[in-house]
Amino acid sequence: MLLVLLGLATASEEPVTDWLPVYGAVLLAGALSVVGRWNALRAFMAWRAENPV
Repeated sequence: MLLVLLGLATASEEPVTDWLPVYGAVLLAGALSVVGRWNALRAFMAWRAENPV
């Protein structure tokens, strides 16, 4: 991911520091999606244990 950031900064001729907020947002979104998926899976498994088929 860091190489992509450096490539974008080089291709657009902008300093890397201009892309750091975008890089941080992508990392944060990825981490939150993983946590959200774990919580959803845990909730589903609890519901499934209470409601067997």
